[in-house]
Amino acid sequence: MRYRALTGIGIVVLIIAGHASCSHKGPTQWDGTLKWVNTSALYEQQNAKRDHSLLFVVTTWCGWCKRLKNETLTDTAVCQILSESFNIAEIDADSDSLVAYMDTTVTCRYLSGTIYDVSGYPTTVVLTKEGKLIGTIPGYKNAADFKALLIRIRDGEFDPH
Repeated sequence: MRYRALTGIGIVVLIIAGHASCSHKGPTQWDGTLKWVNTSALYEQQNAKRDHSLLFVVTTWCGWCKRLKNETLTDTAVCQILSESFNIAEIDADSDSLVAYMDTTVTCRYLSGTIYDVSGYPTTVVLTKEGKLIGTIPGYKNAADFKALLIRIRDGEFDPH
C-alpha cells in the first residue's frame, strides 16, 4: 500500500515537473510549453508557419549552453515569444547525427561548423521562414537580453552586423 502511494506521488511530481519549465497563465494560443521541431521544419516552407526560425547550436559539455537552456529558455516571457513567433530547433555541434538541411542531409557537426561557421557555444542561428540565414547570435544571453533580441528579430529590426 505504501509503495502504491509513493508511486502515485512520484507520477504526480513527474507530471508537474514536465510542465513547470515554462509555466504561464497568458494567452490561450500558448499552452506553456515550448514546441521544438526537427531541423527539417526549419527549411520546409509549408511547415514554417512563423516568420522566423531559430536553431540553437549547443554541445553537451558547454556550461553556458546548459545555463541558456536552464535559465534563459525557461523564462516565461522568453518562452511566450518563442512559442508565438518562432520555429525552434536544437543541434549538438559535436554530433555526427544526421539532420535535414534544405534538400539534403548533413551531420550536426557539418551544419554548425561548415554551413553556419559556428565556432563558439552556445550560438543561436537566426533564419527566415524559408530557412535562409539572417545571422547568428554567439554566446549566452540572459533572459532580459535574449527577450530584447527576440523582439527585434520578430519585428524585423535585427541587424546581425
